[in-house]
Amino acid sequence: MITSLPVQATIGEVVVHSWKSIAGLVAASAAVSACAAVMVTNMPLPGEAAALAPSETPVANASADAPEGAADADVIVGNTEHSSGKHIALTFDDGPDPAWTPQVLDLLAQYGVQATFCLVGTNAEAHPDLVQQIVDAGHVLCGHTMTHQEGLPSLPVEDREAQIVNGLDAIRAAVPDAPVPYFRAPFGAFTPAADPDPNSVQRIAARHGMRSLGWSIDTEDWTQPGEDAIVSAMTQAGTNDVVLMHDGGGDRQQTLAALERCLPWLVDQGYEFDLPA
Repeated sequence: MITSLPVQATIGEVVVHSWKSIAGLVAASAAVSACAAVMVTNMPLPGEAAALAPSETPVANASADAPEGAADADVIVGNTEHSSGKHIALTFDDGPDPAWTPQVLDLLAQYGVQATFCLVGTNAEAHPDLVQQIVDAGHVLCGHTMTHQEGLPSLPVEDREAQIVNGLDAIRAAVPDAPVPYFRAPFGAFTPAADPDPNSVQRIAARHGMRSLGWSIDTEDWTQPGEDAIVSAMTQAGTNDVVLMHDGGGDRQQTLAALERCLPWLVDQGYEFDLPA
């Protein structure tokens, strides 16, 4: 049985009525088979940024196998680090982008928000200064493949590993001393839980110290659904949600406008900004 929770929020002149439903969780569960073999909290929902045009997948570089921290391949993170009280974790995919990332950083700084940025390797290579700005502002980094390659589980192992590892190396080249504790597969395409493949998406990421990162609220801002729709999605927030947004991959003016409205509302509602668990 699907349970929905009503949420009413007044933001500016708009009263937003939204429904937080576990239907997305049910749909996501169908996309990741045999979930009994993996512990997933608030699994990723379908719908993510349109893939950037992929280039030919290079051979994986010799990124150090030693993990940067504990990474459990049996967990896809989808909730905040703190479980008590009202917490929310904001995550931004597909950057860095010189048109949008600096504006997102400025907004986050106004409200003292620490967020997670999931970086595409080619963008990190093109804009290492922006990667440094993200780190200098106190935010956390996440790998997001080298070229925003979709369908990672269906790739040959060598190509799958190249996408994950080369993306990580591109970030490390820009900020050698900064940890990269998370990896988010484009479109949330992780390997099905029951798959014993030692080279699954999650296990490759874990070998390189990255925890697999999902989300529990998808704003679908990449579809440019309108500022109000993004605001409505964010007002679904419960007590420990991870929110998916984008600072790259297209025009993000609607995302910025929604953030300008939602950040003060979240503060007024007593939310504390957190990191994924």
